[in-house]
Amino acid sequence: MPAARPSQTSYSLAFGGKALIPVELEVHSPYVELASSFKPQALLEWQQQNDDSRRLKLNLLEENRDLAALKQVEHKQRITKYYNKHVWRRPFQEGELVF
Repeated sequence: MPAARPSQTSYSLAFGGKALIPVELEVHSPYVELASSFKPQALLEWQQQNDDSRRLKLNLLEENRDLAALKQVEHKQRITKYYNKHVWRRPFQEGELVF
């Protein structure tokens, strides 16, 4: 077997060509597939429900951020309490030799 040049891939060595993905290959999301199968009136209703759902999520976003901030403060307080309880305080004076 001849030595492979750095520019050759194992695919090109095995099959004699480059691996290519066809340009016309399209993958739609499930929402797009669902929406494309609707009749016009049903599509408008679906869009309205989708918009309402997004507005609700936006309204709850601020509330979720507040809850996350409270949890973060609570966690920080627990860590501080644990640290203060378990770590020995050793004050050093100027001129002391410290390892």
